[in-house]
Amino acid sequence: METALELFHKFYDPIKPVVFDKNEWAVIAIATITEGSAIYIYAKHRIMRLSEGLALILFNVYLTSLLEFILATRPVDLYDTIDRDSGELFDFPLELVSYPVAMYIAMHFFLSWKIKKRYFVLLVAPVLCALEWICLRYFSLFTYKSWNLMLSFLFYIGVLTLNVNMISWIHHKVAANGGSKNVK
Repeated sequence: METALELFHKFYDPIKPVVFDKNEWAVIAIATITEGSAIYIYAKHRIMRLSEGLALILFNVYLTSLLEFILATRPVDLYDTIDRDSGELFDFPLELVSYPVAMYIAMHFFLSWKIKKRYFVLLVAPVLCALEWICLRYFSLFTYKSWNLMLSFLFYIGVLTLNVNMISWIHHKVAANGGSKNVK
């Protein structure tokens, strides 16, 4: 019979960081900054109702997990994140916090600025590419195999398009059902 410690190591060892270095610190910083920014936006400049924000975040948790699984694992295997080719512990904060909350922040600006969907998507996609490049260049969060920043740009256009259409639809439905557009 295995002890609790042996069971822990059986689960933890395959996903633990190879070395705790700059990329793990970057994940902690990114998660802290995105979460802190989202809390500030929600508390001080609320545009979305709580239900809208939660729907958006849950949608992006699902989308991120699904797309990371498809694109970063075999048979497609276009890139690796952090230190391993099969995922590691610090992929969870990226997939469950940083990416979904970054989309929440982006959709907050989309609703605040009230610009056309296509212009917003074409404005934000390069910003996300620049942030990815910083993570790639300075923090080694990704190892590209058959991936590049042009594919990221196209990917972000698709993800942003899904998000602006979803939040527009939800926001419209909430407003039509008596919810306030500008929730204070």
